Amino acid sequence: MKKKLSNETNLTLGLDGWTSPAGQSLYIFLIMTSDGKEYIHSLKNFSKNSHTGEFLKNEIIKVIEEVGAEKSCSIVSDHASNVVLAKNLVSTKYPHIFPIRCIAHHINLLSTTNIITCCKKIVTFFKQSHAGGAILQQEIVENMIKGGGLKKYVITIHVPKIDFGFLSIVITRWTTVYDCTDSIIRCKNALKQILENESQLLNLEIISILRKQNFFRNVKDLRTILLPIKKAIINLEHKSTTLADFTDDKQRRCSRALTKFFVTCGVPLWIVENPFFIDYSKELCSGFQVPKRTILFTTIINVETATVIAEMKKKLSNETNLTLGLDGWTSPAGQSLYIFLIMTSDGKEYIHSLKNFSKNSHTGEFLKNEIIKVIEEVGAEKSCSIVSDHASNVVLAKNLVSTKYPHIFPIRCIAHHINLLSSDIIKLN
Repeated sequence: MKKKLSNETNLTLGLDGWTSPAGQSLYIFLIMTSDGKEYIHSLKNFSKNSHTGEFLKNEIIKVIEEVGAEKSCSIVSDHASNVVLAKNLVSTKYPHIFPIRCIAHHINLLSTTNIITCCKKIVTFFKQSHAGGAILQQEIVENMIKGGGLKKYVITIHVPKIDFGFLSIVITRWTTVYDCTDSIIRCKNALKQILENESQLLNLEIISILRKQNFFRNVKDLRTILLPIKKAIINLEHKSTTLADFTDDKQRRCSRALTKFFVTCGVPLWIVENPFFIDYSKELCSGFQVPKRTILFTTIINVETATVIAEMKKKLSNETNLTLGLDGWTSPAGQSLYIFLIMTSDGKEYIHSLKNFSKNSHTGEFLKNEIIKVIEEVGAEKSCSIVSDHASNVVLAKNLVSTKYPHIFPIRCIAHHINLLSSDIIKLN
């Protein structure tokens, strides 16, 4: 770092402080060059110190003088009063070093206003409420609202540091803050309909927010402010990653492998933009253009999904004696989910579909119809059995299917019965 900075001029010092999960008061000092490169100068633990403007001024001057005061031109930080005082004191000693406010900090403050808090509460409620989410989805369909339902934002990143444990850094994605406000405005009429006709599904806090005077107008104004910020960010992302990047065979294969890694291992997609992950990828394959999160989340995953489905259908086309496995559960968000698996006679398993039945009554008749849809899509003549747990509605559904297709046998899941048996034995002890 020192070698790279030795020939640089017009350097900017950036600093920020926060409290770690362990209660430590940490400050980071960054050196930024005129062409946009960033270098971490130091990470300091000021837990034993009083964070006065004078103290911070002295710490800033230590960094500046170590890098070279004559090379520095500005200091950027948030607008905390002690930091502002420290920057002004440094500028008094070095008049050529200008104190600058962090525009990102101010936009972040804008993105965490009470309006956004209210939007987040609305989104969280409808994501977690089984009945509320279902009626909102129904209103969206009936009102022909484009763009989908309500959208959430904010991602928490945990970055390991050798000397200071884990730093909890919350990144507010301004693009998704815009998406959150935009989704509220798009669903405005649907939300008002629910407030008017289905208020018994809402809690008092959500009712209070939706009834606030000018709530939707304030959300719309904030969305207008955030739109140019989102456009600027997307433009910057697309300058480095475009669809043309995926035409090369090796680039495409690397992208597919990366997608499978993220999806199958449940790795958060923001990691693809972590500079250390990018460096790691470049070391493995210097020519690989690591895709941006937005490209990975949309274009590449959609293409990979289509490819996997096509490959699955091709492999099953020549199979016989297929078994359909199904199971249902409630997700952490309160959704009623069912998975349908196709199993071959040699033990291979393929996920056919994962369906959200939150809006449906899980009767035996309903499940029978869903099972038949899957069987007939795969090929009823190729199927020989259905396996599941022993819930009464599922048992009825399997028997109804077997009535229509006598060659398809309903089978109990032995693993489920062993699990129940083990639970009963443990209870006896």
